[in-house]
Amino acid sequence: MYVSISILLILLPIVSASCVTLEDLAAIEIVFNKPGAVLDYSRLVESGYAVRLSSQEVAYRSGYDTRLVVILGDTYLGGKYGYMRIQVPFANGKALYNVSEVEAKLVLQKEAERLLEMGVLRGVSREDIEAIVSCARLGYAGWDSRIVYEDGSWKPFNQTRLYRPLSACTVPLTFNLEDVPVFPAGGESFPSPIIVVTVALAGLLLAGFLLYRQRRASKKA
Repeated sequence: MYVSISILLILLPIVSASCVTLEDLAAIEIVFNKPGAVLDYSRLVESGYAVRLSSQEVAYRSGYDTRLVVILGDTYLGGKYGYMRIQVPFANGKALYNVSEVEAKLVLQKEAERLLEMGVLRGVSREDIEAIVSCARLGYAGWDSRIVYEDGSWKPFNQTRLYRPLSACTVPLTFNLEDVPVFPAGGESFPSPIIVVTVALAGLLLAGFLLYRQRRASKKA
């Protein structure tokens, strides 16, 4: 199925009375509310792979397709859960790129898999990821349509017994694309703490040696 952003935007008047935004139509969003699921994105920021958009959201551009931004954050659904959103970036109310649904779903799969391999995402299986990707559609984002877990399957929130409508629409999250780093497709690991400490110690030893040589040279002069 090939659905482009331009086609989805034509549908906006149909949903203008709801809380669906242009950004939602060009995104896929998943809430990891499966029991035991954890999304710990703090180390991505510490490693320089992502940038903070707010106190509860971080973002990076996918190295698998730099047209797409991956947003990770926390949301509330009868409790606090991590969420992941694959977003076509916007500027001045317009999508910056025309991305197909197939392309967006491929990035969703690759990004979810590498977050799982890195330990950023835990308590979710590869079978879960396959089920999420199978269910995903461009426009399955925002409060009503985001994908959630219920009774062993992943489905849009408004198709579950968990669903509760919002009392008021929320303000879309905004960001400057130029400020969002690219997480390279080959960056599937964090720097080893041992390597970091070793490099730091080597730097200190080198600085000490240079200072020692400088002092000896001063005494001889």
